[in-house]
Amino acid sequence: MSSYKQAGRVLQVLATYFNLEEGFMPIMPCNDKATQRIIDQMDFRP
Repeated sequence: MSSYKQAGRVLQVLATYFNLEEGFMPIMPCNDKATQRIIDQMDFRP
């Protein structure tokens, strides 16, 4: 897994919980199954 893809997943999590827009992100967010697993492990949803 590349660090670029992992950073995109982290940005997607931040966008989900803090309602960030794409203008505030240095790279494009990555919303895939791995991202959903991260959100599920955090054990809360907005």
